[in-house]
Amino acid sequence: MMMFWPLVVTYLALMFTAFVWLATPPGNPLPTLVLLLSLVAVGWLVFRVADWAVERLVLTDQRILLLSGVLTRKVGMMPLPKVTDMTYERSVLGRLTGYGTFVMESAGQDQALHRVAYIPAPDVLYLEVADLLFGSHER
Repeated sequence: MMMFWPLVVTYLALMFTAFVWLATPPGNPLPTLVLLLSLVAVGWLVFRVADWAVERLVLTDQRILLLSGVLTRKVGMMPLPKVTDMTYERSVLGRLTGYGTFVMESAGQDQALHRVAYIPAPDVLYLEVADLLFGSHER
């Protein structure tokens, strides 16, 4: 789902470029300008795919880490004892495509991992994280 809008924008840009190339008479500079804009859209898509490919949510028995970023690496961390409540949200589209958003609350602080969006299979992961947070810790 993270790739939905970049894919749609890139597809529309490429279709528009093809239309302009076919409909514009030779010698007009418009097709070249439109092609450059389409290359920007393709570059944006490639960057978003790379950003998606390197993002990881890591759960240990001590902390939760969110690693992200292509050019600038970012690591968000929250110690498990600081998590006071955790919920997840699934929209209709999220239920159809199998993703959800985790919302974590901590003891009076604004944390880097307050909202983690586009979590695959959130039902299973929620139960595992809840067991780590509030369960027996026998894993």
